[in-house]
Amino acid sequence: MSAAPPLYSARVRTTEAMVRRAVRAFLWRRVYARSRLWLGVFALLAVSVAVDGWTGPSEAAVASAAVLLLACAMGGVFVWWQWRNMVRRVRRTTPAEATVSLGEANMTLSSGAGRATLAWADCTEAWDLGDFMMLFSAPDRFISVPLVDLPAEAGAFLRSRVAVAGKAVL
Repeated sequence: MSAAPPLYSARVRTTEAMVRRAVRAFLWRRVYARSRLWLGVFALLAVSVAVDGWTGPSEAAVASAAVLLLACAMGGVFVWWQWRNMVRRVRRTTPAEATVSLGEANMTLSSGAGRATLAWADCTEAWDLGDFMMLFSAPDRFISVPLVDLPAEAGAFLRSRVAVAGKAVL
């Protein structure tokens, strides 16, 4: 028995801006949103520095300020490094042009770099970002599907298949 032909098939193009937006969305929604505890630690440290500063200059105030500045600098370097690393990785693995085929059971993305098939049942989450959609198969694995080049009915079909699979379209 052969596989059913796709209902929709279109040639799509990924842009640098799209890659950057996908990485930014992933980092802010998935990584940094889970790091709220660190923001609380920084806030407590800042309050400590302010209270120590009001009581007059002391060694504790200077030490607290130094720790706060060092922590902020390290956090900034970490965010910058993580951003650059992810953009590089996604840019390297994302083909500029690909063919998206949408069927009843799965979606296939084919390009010169290879072929990936995602069954709708394996999609754990979907983020609709307007001109593209991010489909997750694991918390840290996603496929970006450009919607700009897809016919309107194919985009609607994609959204409906993800919704029918019971996954949140955010």
